[in-house]
This record gives sequence, structure tokens and C-alpha cells, in this order.
Amino acid sequence: MAHEGESGCRHVMKSLLAVGFSSIHSIFILTLRKDLDSLMTVAGYPVLRDVDPSVLKVNPHGVPPARGEHAKR
Repeated sequence: MAHEGESGCRHVMKSLLAVGFSSIHSIFILTLRKDLDSLMTVAGYPVLRDVDPSVLKVNPHGVPPARGEHAKR
């Protein structure tokens, strides 16, 4: 929208519909995997099985944790 406004948005939507929903789903899953890989690398966990559930925090209010209140290994 910032680049070409409504016409650009329409073009993107038409392109996504042209490749099909299964392709969109695959792209979405691939993006999530890359994001998870990046997050785990930054947190110091090489593989998912190394993540201890005790380091995961749930924030039901959608407010970011206060400074210094992040999971530590």
C-alpha cells in the first residue's frame, strides 16, 4: 500500500490468488520456520528439543515484558 496504493495491493492479491492457496500456505509455513529458527538462534537454542518449557512465558495481555524479564538459558 505504501508503494503503489490500492492498485499495488490489488496486484499482490491477484498474484497470490494466481499461485493458489496451497502455495500461499507453503510460503506462510516456510516464513514461520525461518522466523522460529532466527528467534531460537538469538535465544541460544540450536534445536527445538533444547527449549525447556520453563523458559517460555505467556503474556495474556499482549504487553511486552518489562526490561530484563526475558527467558534466560
